[in-house]
Amino acid sequence: MTDKSIIAAMPIGVLQLDMRNAWPIVEALPDFGKASSTHILEQHSVCALANASIIQSSNAAAFSLTGHEPHDQALPIAAILHAGSHRRFAEVLWSVMNGCSEVSFDVVLLHKSGEEIHALANLWRLPGLRWTGSVYLSLTNITRRVTSEVSKEHLQHELAHAARMSLLGEMTASIAHEINQPLSSVVTNAEAGLRWLQRDVPDLMEVTSILERIVKSGNRAADIITTMKTMARNGKTRRLPLQINDIVEEAVLILRSEISRGQVALRLELTADLPTVPIDRTQILQVVVNLALNAAQAMADGQAWNRTLKIRTRRDEDNFIALEVEDSGPGVDPAVKERLFDSFYTTKDSGVGIGLSICRSIVEAHRGSIELISAPNLGARFTVRLPVTDSENTEPNL
Repeated sequence: MTDKSIIAAMPIGVLQLDMRNAWPIVEALPDFGKASSTHILEQHSVCALANASIIQSSNAAAFSLTGHEPHDQALPIAAILHAGSHRRFAEVLWSVMNGCSEVSFDVVLLHKSGEEIHALANLWRLPGLRWTGSVYLSLTNITRRVTSEVSKEHLQHELAHAARMSLLGEMTASIAHEINQPLSSVVTNAEAGLRWLQRDVPDLMEVTSILERIVKSGNRAADIITTMKTMARNGKTRRLPLQINDIVEEAVLILRSEISRGQVALRLELTADLPTVPIDRTQILQVVVNLALNAAQAMADGQAWNRTLKIRTRRDEDNFIALEVEDSGPGVDPAVKERLFDSFYTTKDSGVGIGLSICRSIVEAHRGSIELISAPNLGARFTVRLPVTDSENTEPNL
């Protein structure tokens, strides 16, 4: 069986690309011939290479991916690639023609019908030969896998949003009370300020002090509203280098009324000068609020004689930051401990069972971990570990 017959029988698409027109373009590019596998191409070079790479031959599987018949050969590769994949193809082509034997990458194909098809591509040249005038491109349809991953990510995103809304529902009364306090302070201070101004000799120093208190109370109310809007917003995640202590203090602001209503003593043991961690602020805030709220509720049934909620932060080994949320409640029954993070499993009569599951998903998405240590009648401690650096998320310092 010849090489051509083997390629023709392959279940994956294989294209032979004529590079005779593309070769002079590559030779003229800066850094060509240097020991480098990557190169940032100008847009005009991307367009030139995508249009100069001509489909010389292809097998039946390749035609099924693009919808082009055999007589449609001699088309440029640009004709079957989505415009968004032209740059990636051109950069890979530059690498292969500059010495790399083979490069794998993802592309989006444009079917003749207009349908977009996600494919895993491999571009290679024949071994042992620097230049033969042709390169080969294999294409494997991965549309179902990509669609499944997108659907899974969307589902997780929607579940996270549902969990945030569930938290918001539980805290509605608490937030109303929390906002009412600074607003009442604003009114009280404003009335006092008017009285000082209406005196025969207005005390401007006292009025200045009152106005400063009004500004602080107004800012506090605005901060509470902003925080709750952020938690409710169903937006895309964005990771920024943030201080975990600031997230904890924001969570405490949200939960202050809930903690006070449950007669829970709060102890913060926050290590100073911790390095920042690349996190999505809203998601990690959701984790802290959820864990703290669960801890406060665990001590609200009367079984805890000393209702103390401890939140700690510290530098952990292996370049991680640790966040601990510990309560003095009845602890977690060993029989349910293993299922506590399962979706839709709950020990609360009115619970939905997605809070801790979402917490784990969020933490693991940040390449961290969450664990529970508990014993009957000795409370429970959740420990969240988050890496200081995130090599998989290279957004700027977002």
